[in-house]
Amino acid sequence: MVDEKQPVICELLQELERHSHAAHAIWVAANLEDTLVQILALYMPNLSNRLREKLFRGYGPLSSFSAKIDMAYALDLIPDVLRRDLHVIREIRNSFAHATSPQHFDTEELQSLLMKFSDFDPKKDRLAFYIGKLEQIRTVVRPGLEILTMVKMLKDGSWRNA
Repeated sequence: MVDEKQPVICELLQELERHSHAAHAIWVAANLEDTLVQILALYMPNLSNRLREKLFRGYGPLSSFSAKIDMAYALDLIPDVLRRDLHVIREIRNSFAHATSPQHFDTEELQSLLMKFSDFDPKKDRLAFYIGKLEQIRTVVRPGLEILTMVKMLKDGSWRNA
C-alpha cells in the first residue's frame, strides 16, 4: 500500500528548507551590518551611547545598511570589491525581507542578484556559493576589525584596562 501523504510531506520539507534560505540571508546580513557599525564606531572618538543611537538607529544618517557600507568605503576602511559585495548582500537581504511570495536561492530574481558577484559560478549550488561568499567576507572583515580595535586601544591607552 502506497502512503498518499508521502509526497505532501516531501513538498512541505522542501518548502521549509527554502524558507531557511531567507532566514540565513537576513541573519547574515544583520551580522555584517553590525560589524560595520563596530568598525565605523572605532573611528568616532566622541561617540557616546546617545550619539550612537542618533547616528545608527531610526532615521539617523547611518541607519541603513547602504549608508554604513558607503561610509566605511568613503573612510577607506573597506576596499571597493568588499563594498560591492556588501551591496549585493544587502540587495539579497532586501529581496528576502520584502518578498510578497516565498523566495529561495533558486528563483530567477535571486540568481540575477548572485550574478552581481564578480566570482559567481552558475554551475555551483547557489546557496553553497552564497554561504562560501559570506565565509570569505567574514575572514576578511573580522581580522580587520580586531586589528582596528587593537590600534584604537593602543592610541587611547585603554589597553591598560583590558
